[in-house]
Amino acid sequence: MNRMEFMQALEGALYDVSSEEKEAALQYYNDYLDDAGPECEQSILREWGSPWKLAESIRSGMNGRLEEGEFTETGFSAGGEKQCPAQKHASFQEQEKAQARQGKPAKSMPNVWKWIAIALLCLILAPVCIPVVITIVILMIALLAVVFAVVVALLAAGFAVLLCGLAAVMLGIGRIFTAPAGAAVLFGGGLLLTVAGALLTLLFGWLLLKGGAVLFRGAVSLCRKPIHKNRRGNQG
Repeated sequence: MNRMEFMQALEGALYDVSSEEKEAALQYYNDYLDDAGPECEQSILREWGSPWKLAESIRSGMNGRLEEGEFTETGFSAGGEKQCPAQKHASFQEQEKAQARQGKPAKSMPNVWKWIAIALLCLILAPVCIPVVITIVILMIALLAVVFAVVVALLAAGFAVLLCGLAAVMLGIGRIFTAPAGAAVLFGGGLLLTVAGALLTLLFGWLLLKGGAVLFRGAVSLCRKPIHKNRRGNQG
């Protein structure tokens, strides 16, 4: 329930009190919320509870004695010293600010000893870890180089088969009138070699391009990770 709904309900619940008393009650609680500010409205409305219960408390406490008491957060209290809403709500605002300060997590100070321990650990493990990391990197590069060399060799072989097939086809066409039988064999074998060479060339060319694209994306991703970490750290 927001402020407008609460005040409308409170006005309706005070149907049987005089216009002067109703106007004084509504004026008090509106001023109370004005002094508290929009940021405190919901917490105050929750503290007040039901507008009908508040109206019942006002009705029973006032009972025609508007000049003999004062409005409070829980209704109307007769015989008390009157205070303006701003004075009454000052302590509440101070409590809210104190709770907000207590509830707000303080910025954590950098743990110097933690970073010192990490630095010392890195220095101790560096003679062992650095050679191991370098060895792993070299082995990975060597493995990638071997795979790349194999794919390139197979691509070259496929292209060579393609060229041999084309050469056999041309040779068969050239001997079709002098040696028809041999020309047919050369032409048929050349066609087979040409098709096989073209398929091998396309296959290993595709593998080479696909593998190169994957390696390129992986390298870019590895390079971007430290940048993203730094940005997150700065934003945090």
